[in-house]
Amino acid sequence: MVLKDALKQLQKNYKVIAIPLIIDILLLMIIYLPLIFKGVRDIDIGKDPFNFKIFTSVSIPPSITDVMDINFSVNEITNFNLGEYNLNMFDSFILSGAIIIIVVIFFILLGFVATSLVKAGFLGTIKDGFNNAPKASFNRFTVNAKLHFWNILKYQLMLTGVILLGILFMIILIFTSISFFDVLNFTSILSFVLGFGLFMLLILLVILILTILLVFTPYAIVDDNLPPIKAIVTSFKTVKRYLWVVLLHLLIIWLLTIVASIIVNIVGSVSIIVATLVFTPIGTYLIFIIYQLYRKLNEKPSFKRRRRRKRRLIKKRLRR
Repeated sequence: MVLKDALKQLQKNYKVIAIPLIIDILLLMIIYLPLIFKGVRDIDIGKDPFNFKIFTSVSIPPSITDVMDINFSVNEITNFNLGEYNLNMFDSFILSGAIIIIVVIFFILLGFVATSLVKAGFLGTIKDGFNNAPKASFNRFTVNAKLHFWNILKYQLMLTGVILLGILFMIILIFTSISFFDVLNFTSILSFVLGFGLFMLLILLVILILTILLVFTPYAIVDDNLPPIKAIVTSFKTVKRYLWVVLLHLLIIWLLTIVASIIVNIVGSVSIIVATLVFTPIGTYLIFIIYQLYRKLNEKPSFKRRRRRKRRLIKKRLRR
């Protein structure tokens, strides 16, 4: 039922497919065109048509990189001409370390802002279709991006902060569990390796559980206009209440993603542009499934149902 309803919504609001399609094509142009002009000899795209992704999920909005590995090998790019200066990127690496760090931080923050705007606009445009509002357009995209941007950005920053704290905790735990003298002991090394392996499995299990529990958070932020904390709570409650239904649909989405990955990698061995055109509608449909599932599990009773309930309550009181 959810899969069918999601397909109907996508057919009704098909213009939303243009959002991830335009973004993917722009990113491919931004990344690869300068590299080609700078002397890239080999762009390794889809050379192995059977190198598909198994452990993957669809991002918001969907991207070709969700299901396909795109790599490039850079040759003969060691010098960049900036005006009248000729800077060798390897010679000045140590001296320009501070500048590099500042630039990296700037681009990371810029990435957060850009992805938050795109997510907010994309999900908001899907919401318009569900609510029979004006169809997808650039104007509706910008309106929704502005409306939901701050809450999406706050959620992404919160999630990143938790991940970084988790990584820091793991690093501290690893280093504090090793002593210099124990390293010389084979038994202690073996026990450490086994313990570390079990610990990593536990971490992966925790990540999987949190991913499932947080699956509806971006949709709750946009669909119900909730702040991040309330959206997280809503997602937790929804998954907890309908756990098996959610797991079943997530399993279906995962299987569809694997099938899409196989198809896209085979097509991508011929043309990355064609592969993008093939995957974008599929990836958008998978997002529609999750959104439709969230609305279905959290649907409020209609006005007629509420009025019938009130009448029944009044009748019961009169009988008493």
